[in-house]
Amino acid sequence: MSISFAPFIDSWPFLLKAVGVTLFISVFSMLLGFVIGVLVGSLRTYGGRFLDVTLGFYVDTMRAIPLLVILVWVYFA
Repeated sequence: MSISFAPFIDSWPFLLKAVGVTLFISVFSMLLGFVIGVLVGSLRTYGGRFLDVTLGFYVDTMRAIPLLVILVWVYFA
């Protein structure tokens, strides 16, 4: 039994472009998550009591719900 790498060799430009898109989406999502996290953390620390309770509920909710459930909900909503 031999493995043929011909399909990978023939389509390397497409695969290289896909790797670039994947890296772009990954870096963009990490930066967006960092900005949102710093913003929520700053508002919870320096905001009033109402913001602390509201954002605390948001943080606890996002930590308690599995990621797959959130992704399915966002997709269908």
